[in-house]
Amino acid sequence: MRPRLIVQLTGNAEHPLDWRCQDSTGSLVAAAETPAEAARGHRVMALVPGTDVLTTRVHLPVRNRQRLLRAVPWALEDRLSEDVDTLHFAVGERGRDGGVPVAVVARRLLGHWEETLAEAGLAAEQLYPDYLALPWHKDAWTVLVSDGLARVRTAAARGFACDAGNLALFLESALAEDDGEATPERLVVYLGAGEDPELAAQPLPVECHRCEDPLALMALHLDPRSAVGLRPAGVGSGRLAGHWRIWRAAAVLLAGVVLADAANNWLTYYHLEATAADQQAEMERIFHDSFPDAGTPLYPRRQMENRLQALRGSGDDGPPAEALLTLLQRLAPATAGREVRLTSLGYGGGALDVEISVPGLQAVEGLKRRLEERGLEVEVRSADNAGGGANARLDVRDGA
Repeated sequence: MRPRLIVQLTGNAEHPLDWRCQDSTGSLVAAAETPAEAARGHRVMALVPGTDVLTTRVHLPVRNRQRLLRAVPWALEDRLSEDVDTLHFAVGERGRDGGVPVAVVARRLLGHWEETLAEAGLAAEQLYPDYLALPWHKDAWTVLVSDGLARVRTAAARGFACDAGNLALFLESALAEDDGEATPERLVVYLGAGEDPELAAQPLPVECHRCEDPLALMALHLDPRSAVGLRPAGVGSGRLAGHWRIWRAAAVLLAGVVLADAANNWLTYYHLEATAADQQAEMERIFHDSFPDAGTPLYPRRQMENRLQALRGSGDDGPPAEALLTLLQRLAPATAGREVRLTSLGYGGGALDVEISVPGLQAVEGLKRRLEERGLEVEVRSADNAGGGANARLDVRDGA
C-alpha cells in the first residue's frame, strides 16, 4: 500500500487541520510539522465534519450513473430542508438490495473545505465524512465521542454526527427508522479523554473502549472502498482545478500558437513544393531545347550532366569541348526567360547555330543585346514573323 496522509478538517478557525501519517504497512508514523511537508510521497485523504454531511440511501431503477446523479436530488427533495440547487450529491456503489448510498453536502461548504486544503498546500485525493472512517462491524454500530461531538457509523456507507449531549436522542431516532438495513446487535463505543455520555437507557448492549487519539483511530480504519467520497470520481483536487483555471488561458494560447506554426509550416512546404515543381519543369524545358533529339527527359539534371560530360570527352573527333561549354554557359542565362524558346541548337566552326522562337522581332533584338553584353558576337541570319510571334536564326561565337 502507498503511504497515506489522513487530514482532518476540524472546523476550528485557529486550528483548521489535524493530520496523521501511515507508512506502506498501514502503521502510523511521525508526521512532519506542516501538512504540506507530510504530504510528500503520500496519498492525501481528507475527513470533513460529519455534522455537515447527510448520508442516506435511495432505491432508483436507473442504472446509468450520469442519469442516476441527475435523478438523486429530486428523489431526496422532500427529505431535505435546503434547495437542491445549493447542494452537492455524491453516490456510492449500488448494494445487493438495489440501494444506492448517497452523501449530501452544501456546495458552499465543499468549496470552503477545498480552499482550506489548497491554502495549506494540499491536493487531497478524496474527501469523506469523518464518521465513515470509524471501525465498521456488520453486527454493530460504531460510536466515537470526543471533543463534545459524537460520530456514529451505522453502515458501511452511512452514519451521522451530533453533539455528544444529544447522542441518546439521535440513537433512538436512528434505531426507530426502518431503512431496510439490519438492526444492530450492539454498540461499539470509543470514548475520548473526559467523555462519558449517557447510554444506560439504550436497548442494545454497549461495548466501551477508551480512545486516546480519535484521529489515529479514524486514520487506521478509513477504507475508500466502502466510504462515499464527496468529490465525483475523476475530478481533480481543488488545488489542481484552481491551477487549471489559472493556466487555461495560457494553454489555449499555446494551442493557438502550435496550430498557427503548423499552418505556417504547411504553407511553406506547399510553396517550396510548388517552386520545386516549377524548377523541374524549367530544367526539362532547357534540356529539351538544348538537346531536341533526346526526347522527353526523365531525369533532366542527370541527363544534362551526362550529355555535357560526353561533350567534354569528345576529344579530337569533334569541336573543342571547352570552347563549346564556354559558349553554352554564356548562352544559357540569356535564354532562360520564358519569352525565348530554343527550337534548334548546333555547333560548327567555333560558332553556335541557334534557332529560337520569341514573341516578336523586338525580343530578337533584346536577346542579341544580352548576348553581346556577355562578350559574345551575334549575327542574326534570319528573322521573320510567324503565328503571332517570330522565328530567328542566330550565329553565336566568342567575341574575344
